[in-house]
Amino acid sequence: MAPAVARTEKARDHQGNGRATLHGRRNRATSFWPRAAIVTPRRFPPPWSVEERPACFIVSDANGQTLAYVYYEEEPGRRSASKLMTKDEARRIATNIAKLPDLLQGGAKA
Repeated sequence: MAPAVARTEKARDHQGNGRATLHGRRNRATSFWPRAAIVTPRRFPPPWSVEERPACFIVSDANGQTLAYVYYEEEPGRRSASKLMTKDEARRIATNIAKLPDLLQGGAKA
């Protein structure tokens, strides 16, 4: 058992700063980006709205930023070939996405 521990310690010393690495490579996310470059979270102000377009529904926030496209197909043959949802399914998903800010705040409105 002692030789395996010695090899592990030697591998860590070889990589520097004692970080355990996968296959001898440094973690790119921690080594590439400096710690000072922390990004603040984006805000998507409510209310979110749903706009119907041909072949899709678009969910947008109060600033008009597009948050999601939910695609559908009305013809059954094309829908099964392209594996898209029906218009009703896509509408229900888009409206549920638009309700997320209310649900996350704890004040679900009916």
